[in-house]
Amino acid sequence: MKKRGATNVPLILVIFFSILIITGVFLFMFKDKIFETSKDTEIDLEIQEVYVQNQNVLIDVKRNFGEGELVRIKFTLSDGKNIETIIKDSELKESKKENFILSLTELIAEKVKSISVSPVFKSSKGNEEIGRTTDIYIEEIPSDSKDEEIIEECIPNCENLQCGLDPICGQSCGECEGTDSCINNACVSQDCIPQSDTITCGTSICGTEINNCELEVNCGSCQLGYNCENGSCQERIVIIREDYAGELYYQIDENYFKIKPTELLEKFYFIYEDNVDFLILLATKSTGHSSFRINQKVEGIGQNFGDIYPDITENLLSIINLNFYSIFKTYPDLQDSLLYGVLIHEIGHSWCCEIGGLGIDLPGHWTNNIDLLYGDTNYGDMMGYNHWVLNNGEKICVNINNVNRTFSDLTLYLMGLIPADEVNPINIYDFEQYPDNELYNIWGPPCFEDPTFTDTRIVTIEDIQSNNGIREPSYKNSQKEFNYAFIYVMPFGESIDEDFLNYINLYDNALPEAWKVVTKDKSIIKNFKDN
Repeated sequence: MKKRGATNVPLILVIFFSILIITGVFLFMFKDKIFETSKDTEIDLEIQEVYVQNQNVLIDVKRNFGEGELVRIKFTLSDGKNIETIIKDSELKESKKENFILSLTELIAEKVKSISVSPVFKSSKGNEEIGRTTDIYIEEIPSDSKDEEIIEECIPNCENLQCGLDPICGQSCGECEGTDSCINNACVSQDCIPQSDTITCGTSICGTEINNCELEVNCGSCQLGYNCENGSCQERIVIIREDYAGELYYQIDENYFKIKPTELLEKFYFIYEDNVDFLILLATKSTGHSSFRINQKVEGIGQNFGDIYPDITENLLSIINLNFYSIFKTYPDLQDSLLYGVLIHEIGHSWCCEIGGLGIDLPGHWTNNIDLLYGDTNYGDMMGYNHWVLNNGEKICVNINNVNRTFSDLTLYLMGLIPADEVNPINIYDFEQYPDNELYNIWGPPCFEDPTFTDTRIVTIEDIQSNNGIREPSYKNSQKEFNYAFIYVMPFGESIDEDFLNYINLYDNALPEAWKVVTKDKSIIKNFKDN
């Protein structure tokens, strides 16, 4: 009996250790299921460096040890009053560091007082979830600006807030218990449990989406120069590339090129609808400034009536070609002289200036001897350069570069923006011609001359209408809202010049307000992607 009992002891021990081994293997194989709740929240992110450069915030983020499948990082920035949220894709691994560039669109980068980071991870169920805030940066953010601000310590304000982030520092004001949801910083008990913002937004990185509880969710915003279209950030500037050398350009000489309008239009309208009035072209090739009229459907303004490319577009008014690249290399900031004196000036050629009845063969512009602003020396018409004013016998030359630019009454009438009865008479000063100086005789005396004026003629709108006919469509029926598209034309073999693209964005942002000013609030112009 004793021998038999002693013989059973090793067997019992073998069974016992076998059970331990099987249990260990089971726990190892199914640990994700058993510990899924804790694993989903183990990702630990740490902000290590923050730096401001222009309108960008540069952040170094380190991921500390902790399990979980990271797919994105949510950054919440605050200036003490406003909050901007940016989500960046990231598969940052444990103990590794990654640099992020946050281009702000709602906050001024130098005024940011706090930044918090939260992991967006894939749970064991395959869903994307936003984890808890793991680090908050509240120290003064270095800047390369010469006018650095002293950023005061951020003091959070969670008064009357039950959950979510406070609006001052972006710090957590608490979490809701049980199935309650945090809606507008309040814990709300409801039958419907909202799914995470990440699930609601899906592939959308901007705009808003409606979640499973019929609540609106903000999916993010786009940086400067981009529009949110169907949940994705699309460039406001259209980029059209040459598929082979010479596809879109004629080479006139070694340094000068001209665009091929048919080929360009076919490429543009293959992608976009026919709802643009002006195509504004910019390229790295030297092309000169020009306006090429495509469709002219206005009578009574001295221009030919008809369409040039009816099979391609029925609505495009003009192609505007701007030779800004070489200027940009020297002056990388927006220049008012280019905005008003070139861009808006070239758009104005869609209507001006070819009328008859003035006793002058206009060279497509108002000449120097026409006073369109009835003696006002503080303004110059956008479609002229200089103009003379006679004031009690005194000759005054108004240099367009030294005064405010605007569209005169007569120009606004030709554009269809004011009725005929609002057009004041204009003065035309006949001058002594110069033999063998054709340029002088066509354009009129420049400001550095001391011209001899032989006569002053007053021309009324009735005189102009009797010679050119009544404008049709009339003011009442004329178009007053216009769309434009900026197009960066990419020559074959070139890569995008990001600085030049940003430079084009400056003019895209400035054009609508400048147009509103020079048309005296009579017209609106906007990027066609804003529709």
